[in-house]
Amino acid sequence: MRAEEDGMKKTAAKKSAHAEELAELALKIMSAFHDLDRHHEQPQTLTMRQYQAMILLSVNDQLTVSELCEKLTLAPSTGTELVNRLLQLGYVAKQTADVDRRVVGLSLTNKGRRVLQQRQQDIITMLSSFLQKFEESEEEELLRSFRRIYELMQLRKNRKSPRT
Repeated sequence: MRAEEDGMKKTAAKKSAHAEELAELALKIMSAFHDLDRHHEQPQTLTMRQYQAMILLSVNDQLTVSELCEKLTLAPSTGTELVNRLLQLGYVAKQTADVDRRVVGLSLTNKGRRVLQQRQQDIITMLSSFLQKFEESEEEELLRSFRRIYELMQLRKNRKSPRT
């Protein structure tokens, strides 16, 4: 019984060490994506937070400033500054809700979508060059792993979501 407990502790420690390394690598990879050489003209360099806000708006279609601040864990004043800058750059637009005129939604403009599409293309170009160095089996394994991580994240997100 003691050997089994020791084996379980070693496995748990190894998984914890792997999780720690993955977390560190994820941060480094996200930072590298942000620092990519851009193959297009961009009149204004965006901050990481501005990109994050635009990504959130692209996958959520529309959010209020409060919802965006909550998702980015920003203070309302910081979120308002961020939104004002994106509005100024023409990447985000405000829409007033028909039901409650006090509720103002934010969404990406076509210009904002183009910036994200250009960024996505930069990432595809970079990843394509990296994948050239992988064996086909390694490439498939990497893709399966990323799909599995995404699947687990979705399951976790759905458990946290209020049930309707």
